[in-house]
Amino acid sequence: MADFRNLQDRTARDITAARNFAIQRFAMDLIESIDNLDRALTAVPSEALNPDDPEVGEANKDLVNLYTGLKMTEEILMGTLKKHGLEKFDPSETGGKFDPRIHDATFQTKVEGKEDGDVFHTQSKGYMLNGRVLRVSLCNLILTGNANDILRLQKLAWSKIHEETLHDTHLLLRYNQR
Repeated sequence: MADFRNLQDRTARDITAARNFAIQRFAMDLIESIDNLDRALTAVPSEALNPDDPEVGEANKDLVNLYTGLKMTEEILMGTLKKHGLEKFDPSETGGKFDPRIHDATFQTKVEGKEDGDVFHTQSKGYMLNGRVLRVSLCNLILTGNANDILRLQKLAWSKIHEETLHDTHLLLRYNQR
């Protein structure tokens, strides 16, 4: 009887996972297009988008309309994808700390007035599908310490992740032994 109940539970988990991650390959294919749309929006200087400015005037009216249309398209696309569990995250917008589970540090530098582990620039945004990381964000990281301090911070972050993983695995093994 217990084996049958375990089979039912495992089957229910598998069905839920299949439902939650069915669009994973489709979402991965869409991420590059979303990035290109984001690049197009950031390529337009903010000074060129002020239609009330007499210097900008009629010359940039078409550019303003194009930008507005692209921005609306991005908002609708991201809203639709969010309904299906795909979310974009940018640690530099949220003032986040570096988390090796969802970020990848491309380089490290010193910045006055900032703390170790702060993200100050994002090269490419990350994406999650129903809580699972599809693509980590590529970040520029602030580290003010020397090389030994940097290595110590990285080892500490990875050891915490390792401990969490071991704890979760231990709980899962204990649960399955029942």
